[in-house]
Amino acid sequence: LALAIDADSPLYAEAMDRVSSLYLPSVKVPMLPPRFSENEFSLCSNGAKAVLSLYLNVDKDFGITDSELKQELIVIERNLSYSQVDKAIQDPEIQNLMRITARLREQRDVNGDKERFYYTLKASPDSVTIKRVDTQSPARMMIEELMILYNRSIAAYATRCKLPLLYRNINQFLDENKEVRNSSAFLATSPGYHPGIGAEAYLHATSPIRRVVDLINQMQVCSMLSDQEGRFNEAELLRMIPIIEKRILHIKETVTRSERYWFLKYIEQE
Repeated sequence: LALAIDADSPLYAEAMDRVSSLYLPSVKVPMLPPRFSENEFSLCSNGAKAVLSLYLNVDKDFGITDSELKQELIVIERNLSYSQVDKAIQDPEIQNLMRITARLREQRDVNGDKERFYYTLKASPDSVTIKRVDTQSPARMMIEELMILYNRSIAAYATRCKLPLLYRNINQFLDENKEVRNSSAFLATSPGYHPGIGAEAYLHATSPIRRVVDLINQMQVCSMLSDQEGRFNEAELLRMIPIIEKRILHIKETVTRSERYWFLKYIEQE
């Protein structure tokens, strides 16, 4: 996506205006028009796709020895759902991925207090339903670790190259017993330790179709890989942060109000 959208294009302006896709129980409002978000730029199995790939070398114990970022075209052979991967867990290729991601999970400081299940509401014209999602299913744990690895690797690359990006840092508030009472995420152009991930530098770069921060970070990296400077300088990124964070707060409030409304409708229905 970063190669197809220029910072002067109407699509980029729309992404900056919306900041993120909006997911409500009754409707999904994509950050980019469906023609792009669901077809042209989506990793669906309909031809060659331009991607920013992360290549890894691993040793016999599945430890990562080095990595490399590449811009390339790949062909998506097929798309798998979480449930399809869980059912094919004995497949040798998936087994290898599970071993690698289990090793990754062992190496980082994982927050053991994370809730295992979360619940999503789905509203249709006829009814409201609740779905329980298991965050510790094999497929979800594998995808989570691979996404974290990708984001950490982009952050490490940017730190090495002194490339300004939009990092996701964490403020933690401790009580008198040094236990975490509350934490909040914020955007910054300098990396900071991310306790929930266990990384010295962390950011979002896996979802440029649905988050403008990911798009901006990929645009920066792709520009650097093309032997150019970053598309945006640090001052430009700093000016973006309050605009993006204000919009994110508005989106969160909208989601909270919508979920409250539809949950009350669910109670009324039952």
